[in-house]
Amino acid sequence: MTDTTPVPTYQVRQATSYDRVLRAPGTLTTFLPPGEYYVGDPCYVLGLALYRGLHDAIFPEGDPYGRTLEVAVPLPDGPPAVMLDFRTAHGDGRYPVRWAYEAKRPRATRRTVAGLGVDSGGLAVVDRRLCDPEKLAKWGEDPPGVFITLDRPTRAVVRCHQLVIDGVLSLDTDPRGEDEDADRW
Repeated sequence: MTDTTPVPTYQVRQATSYDRVLRAPGTLTTFLPPGEYYVGDPCYVLGLALYRGLHDAIFPEGDPYGRTLEVAVPLPDGPPAVMLDFRTAHGDGRYPVRWAYEAKRPRATRRTVAGLGVDSGGLAVVDRRLCDPEKLAKWGEDPPGVFITLDRPTRAVVRCHQLVIDGVLSLDTDPRGEDEDADRW
């Protein structure tokens, strides 16, 4: 079956330039509006037309590594839906998620609360309004990512293949981020 859904027009904001010292994408800081969000591989929840359109923005011609982006997708029934997309440090695999309170615990007692599987080489924070209902139904009670609800505008930062949503969670896809300073930024 061919997906003939038109690709919506969206606004894209890119992270600061590539950090040659850390050999990683630059930093992108934004405030996520209140709402429900999926955190995980976007290929599992986005409709085909939207995913293809975003793929072209993430991987422009001549850039095999991809970019860190904030995307605003206009919706007919409310404010734009936001998505924050970033590449993992090591492509496909499984990456640990920790709730914010875990970052404050001594390193030896920290627990991973979820492991996110990645098949597209990237992870995203996706406004639930962008998620394809059929894809969500397919996953039922065992979604491939985690869902979070924000009750106020909340700062999200992507830096060096790491995501921190203030007071909510942290996600590090690069073992170089396992030093003591990684939790402070």
